[in-house]
Amino acid sequence: MNENSQENPASQQLADCIAFLEQCLANFEYASSKLSLCDKARNDLLHSLELYDNDATARARTAAKLKMCLLERRIYKDMVENYAPIVTVLHGKKYVNLIHTLSCVLGQVEKVERNHQSRRYHPRVLDMETLNFKDDEDCASLREAL
Repeated sequence: MNENSQENPASQQLADCIAFLEQCLANFEYASSKLSLCDKARNDLLHSLELYDNDATARARTAAKLKMCLLERRIYKDMVENYAPIVTVLHGKKYVNLIHTLSCVLGQVEKVERNHQSRRYHPRVLDMETLNFKDDEDCASLREAL
């Protein structure tokens, strides 16, 4: 068993994985909604430039707003593109219930880990004095545990 498993048990690693997948879904939904909003704002600004008779300063202000809108839109579009492969897999037929299944597995792993932490042995036939342990560290720790 490696040191990492002692510091970071399987249940914690699995919980981190589930949290990551849920965060990916949430980030994708958030970025998608913001991207849609930016697209609508971009269309409003483009139509403003196209349809309204504005002086040069008004057009310049609208163009500056359009640039800021496009920069913000690029951020959200990149986020959507980053999370899209993960979300596509999670929404696919094969993995549609993956997060739920992993959550169930997490509960089982946590139950096993709790059982391991509270494990005790009670001798049924022999008493502790008749168990002839050598005086090395492993046996001393075993004796203390019993």
